[in-house]
Amino acid sequence: MKTKGHTALGVNRIAEVAKLDKKLIYVYFGSVDKLIETYVKKQEYWSVLFEKSSTELVEKAKNEIDANKTTEELVNLFDYFYSSKEMQKIILWEISEKNKALKNIATQREAFAGKLFEFSDSFFTNNDIDFRALMAIQIAGLYHLVLNGKANGTTFCGIDITKEADRKRIEQAINQIQSCIFEKAKQKKT
Repeated sequence: MKTKGHTALGVNRIAEVAKLDKKLIYVYFGSVDKLIETYVKKQEYWSVLFEKSSTELVEKAKNEIDANKTTEELVNLFDYFYSSKEMQKIILWEISEKNKALKNIATQREAFAGKLFEFSDSFFTNNDIDFRALMAIQIAGLYHLVLNGKANGTTFCGIDITKEADRKRIEQAINQIQSCIFEKAKQKKT
C-alpha cells in the first residue's frame, strides 16, 4: 500500500511481498478483502482511536465537550493524516472507488462518531449550530489540504501544507473555528 497503492493489493502480489503462500491469507483472513479491512483498520485514525480508548473517549465526551477538546482531536487527526502516507492512500482509495472492506470501515467509523455526536448534540440543542456539519467540513478540509499538498506539492489558498509554519496556521484556524462555535453555543443558551 505504501509504495504501490491499492491497485497492487492482489492476493498474488501480497503473498509475494510477504514471502508467504497465498493460501495463508485465506486460512487466517478468509479473503483478501478481510485482510485489507484488517490492515486498513490498523492504519485508520478513527479505528485506532476507537480500539484504544472507546469507553474512555465516550465517557470523556459526556462531560468534556468543549472547544479545547474538539480542537485537540482535530489537530491530532491533522498531524496523523499529514504524517501517514498509507492513510493518505487509503482515503484516496475510499473516495475514488467502491470497495466492500472500505465501506465496512466507513460504516464502523460513522457508528463510533455517532456515539460521540450524541453528546455534542445535547450541548448544541436549542440553537442554530449544526455541529456535525461544521465538523464534517473541517475534517474534509483537513483531508483535502493534506492530499493536495502531499500529492501535488501545490498550495491551497496560498497555504503550503508541507511547511511547518503553514501547518501551524491551520492548527490555529482550527482553534479559532472551534472557539467561535462553542462561544456562539454558550451565547444562545443564556
